[in-house]
This record gives sequence, C-alpha cells and structure tokens, in this order.
Amino acid sequence: MKKTDILLILLLIITSCKSQNNTIEFKVFETEVGSINNVNENKSKFFDNYSLSMVLGHHNYRLLNDELYQISLSANNKNIYVYNATKDSLIIVPLKNDSIPNLPIEQIYYHNQDSVFIFYDRSTLMKIEFEKSVDLKIDFLLINSKGVVKNYFSLDDVPFIHYRSPDKMIMKRNHLIQENQIIDNCLIIPFSIYRPNPSQWDFRSFWPKMLCSYNLKTKKVLMLDVKFPEEDIGKFYGKRVLETTIDFRFNHRGNIYYVHQHSPNIYEFDVKNNKLLNIIKYPENLFYNNKGFLDSTLVNDSLTRSDFYAPVYYKKENVYIRKISLEAYKDYMKLDFVQILDKNLNVLGYSFADSLQSSIYVSGGALCRFNMQDRVTYNHSLGQTKKMKLNEIENEFFKKKIKAKKKKKNLLNISIEDRLFLLIKELKIAPGSKVITINTNRTCSTCIKFLMEMLKENIKKFEEENIYYLFTGYNKSFTNKILKNYKIPETKVVILEYSGKSFKYIYDDERNYYYFIDYSSDGKFEIEKANFREVSAKMEVLILK
Repeated sequence: MKKTDILLILLLIITSCKSQNNTIEFKVFETEVGSINNVNENKSKFFDNYSLSMVLGHHNYRLLNDELYQISLSANNKNIYVYNATKDSLIIVPLKNDSIPNLPIEQIYYHNQDSVFIFYDRSTLMKIEFEKSVDLKIDFLLINSKGVVKNYFSLDDVPFIHYRSPDKMIMKRNHLIQENQIIDNCLIIPFSIYRPNPSQWDFRSFWPKMLCSYNLKTKKVLMLDVKFPEEDIGKFYGKRVLETTIDFRFNHRGNIYYVHQHSPNIYEFDVKNNKLLNIIKYPENLFYNNKGFLDSTLVNDSLTRSDFYAPVYYKKENVYIRKISLEAYKDYMKLDFVQILDKNLNVLGYSFADSLQSSIYVSGGALCRFNMQDRVTYNHSLGQTKKMKLNEIENEFFKKKIKAKKKKKNLLNISIEDRLFLLIKELKIAPGSKVITINTNRTCSTCIKFLMEMLKENIKKFEEENIYYLFTGYNKSFTNKILKNYKIPETKVVILEYSGKSFKYIYDDERNYYYFIDYSSDGKFEIEKANFREVSAKMEVLILK
C-alpha cells in the first residue's frame, strides 16, 4: 500500500472520529437560582475575621443535626475554633494543656462537641524517634471541648507505615468529608500509596490495602479490603494522574462509595462486614479519560487528564453530585464540572461552571453555586436538561488557554540567575538586599506558614537588613488573605508584583521553586532555588548569612 493511501485512510479515520465526537449528545442540567446561602456567607465571614491556619488539613467540615460546622486550627496552633455556620456561633477549644504534645499537627477531625481528634505529622514523629531513640507511641489523640486529652492512639500497626523509602504509605485524610467517620466505634482512615508505583514491576508484592478501620476501644487496626484495581496494575497513565489516591463518601444506605482517582468507576463498600458490594463501571468519556498504556513512551503532556471524586448525596432531590476535575484537555484551561447521578448511580446529566457561576456543589445539605460577579453564594435547585453536542459544550463552557508570549530571543539562552538579576533590576531593588520569591499561583501551605511566621517574628530584622518577600503571579486576593491572616502589618519588605513581569524572566517549568536571592552591596548576585522541602533550611541560611 502506498504512503499516500495510508495517509488518506488515517485522515478519514481522524475526520470520522471528530465527526462522531460532535454528534454525540450529552444531557446538561440548567439550575434555578434561589435565596442567598447564609451558611456559606457566614463561613466566609468567619474566615475573614479570625487568624486561621492556611493548611488544608487544619480545617474540617461537619454536618451535625442539619447544622454545618467549620472546625479550624488557629494560625498559632493554640486553639481550635468550632464555628456553627448555621447559627453563627463559636466555641473555642484551647490546646494549651500540658498533656497535648507540642508537635506539628497534620489534620483534625471533629466528631462531636466532646470528641475532637488531632493527628500529628508522622514524618516528624519518626524523625524524633530516630534522633532521640524513643518510641512515642502516638499518632493522634482525642480531646474534649475544654482541650483535655481523653486518649492517645498509635498507627504503628498499619502495614508499611514505618517505611519512608522505597515503600511509602501515607495517611491522607479528607478534610471535606462532612459525614460521620466513626462506625461501630471504629474510625475510618484512608491511606494513599506513593512507592512503588502501580506501574512498577515490584508493585504486586507491595499492593497494600488503602482503608483502615481503627477500633477506638481496643486500639486494634483492621485494614479493609480496599486495594488498587488489579486490572490497572502495570499500566502507565498520563503524567500527574492521581492513580495512587482514593476518595470516599458515605452513601444513603450507610455504606461508603469510594473511587480510585485515576478512574471514573465507583465502588460501593460495606465497612461493617469488610465487603465490596458493587462496582459501577463507566465508559471513558470523550472529554474525561486518563487512558492506560502498556508503554511509558506513549505517555505525554498532551493527553487528556482528569481527577475523579466520590459522589456526594444530595438528600433533597435524592441524587448524587460527583465532581470531576478536567486537568488537561486539548488547548482548554483546567475545568471542574459535575456529574448528576440517581440513587443507583446512573448518569442523569452534567452541569458546568459558566462565565458567571461556579459549578454546583453540596454544602450543609444545600445545593449551591458561587456567583463570581457579586461574590455571593446562592442556593440552587436542578432544573430542566437540554441536549448538547460536545463541540457545543466546548464552545459554551470551556475556555481556551492564553497563549504564552514568545520569549525574547535574547533571554532564551540566559541562565535563571541572570534572568532573576534582570528582574531585580527592573523592579528597582537596590544592592544590599535579600529577596525570597513566592509564586502565588503555585503555593505550598506549609511553606507559606513557615515564611509568614518567620517574617512576623523577625519584622525588624527584615526592615533593617532589606530582606524582601516578592509575591508574583496573579493571585492578589490570596496574598492579601495571607497577610491579613498572619496579621502582617503594612511594611516595605513585602513586594507585590502582579503585572506579569516575573513570568518574562521565570519560565513555566521553573515556577514551582522558591528563589532565595542575595544581592550584596558590592554588586555580587547569588541565588539558591528550593523546592517545598528545602524552604526552611534555605531561609535560615539566607537570614543568618
């Protein structure tokens, strides 16, 4: 067969596929706007009025007796705020008790007014045990509403938890779960696997169970039979696909629905009897699939990439709302959309964010959308469905990526050190200064916490020695919230650069790093780059230098 014939056949196949894609129809829900959701407005007010930790795991949401609670750790880690957003009332739980260890808190779970669980950062615990040759025998504890410790608990019996490398299993709790996580006095704790990856040859000998049922009375660990799907072992998925994590929610029958976040399939599991009841399989949709390749060379950045979440039950309309994050698709920007399912998880239709409103979500038992024009959350109800073709959905709801401007030829081959020097010169920062760059589009909450506390505790030193925090990117509101949250006063050592100048000098693949710049008074210019693990060490060196 001639090459021209082969090319013609391929062209016909591609054209046929494209044509078929545009003829397939989807049911898209319209929603009907109702009153302002005062509960969510109260939550926003509470967040703005108190100095809270910026770490996601330091916040927990609970729906108790049809009332929504927001539980948050204070920025100084000395109090837990229990805020009833429905009644606009606040209880403060102190953490100054001598029996509460002064260790980094990883997550919190508020079960009820007299049962608050505090989980500590296990990597820090292991480091202390190693360096001081002690066995702490504590991973989390239980306190009451007065901050008095009621019990201590250890996760030492969880398989693989002692390993840091090459086998690594990390507790990954979900702070957004509003339902009760204790069944028959057993606390349900999810774990995520990191190494070895399911595509690696030695994964089968590892292949751990990913959900723990921890008996709070006997302190015994039972690993539930929730494992990475056997049919997906050995496959390669698109880059940055979350194939090693699970997400779960409780359903209307008292069981749990969980998903492996790389796959659209939903699993129903009976925790009490440690039994998988059902697997609801979904064909990989045209605009959300992660594919499975047997050859890693076929995986590239151009592939469609999605994260799937467990469905949340919306009691009022007897449906499930399932979020899907479309991380990469053609030349469109990242997008969250929603699948609406009936109580048997049959797909009823879809809902998308638009230019005015966010996608729908369930909060405090209500169906909500955030209006981006007046910055208010409204209650919504599901309306009629309309049939739309894929290209119609793309045209109406999807946004094209903004094409990056071509880099100037004279910058293409210049080192990051020289480019940062040009940036500092353009910003008119004088010699004799030290600068730490913070990209507000890609932040690490732990790094932000460390950097803000360092500034707050050394504000005079920053001012006297011309040490600056240079905030770059586009997320100005995030920066303002950080400075307000940590009560950073008006100071000349914080530089806000939102014009996009920095992106001319710091390329996309370099923006995950924090840059520590020492521009000495004699004109000498040195930089150190740090990932999120290295920030504290690099900062201390720069400050003491």
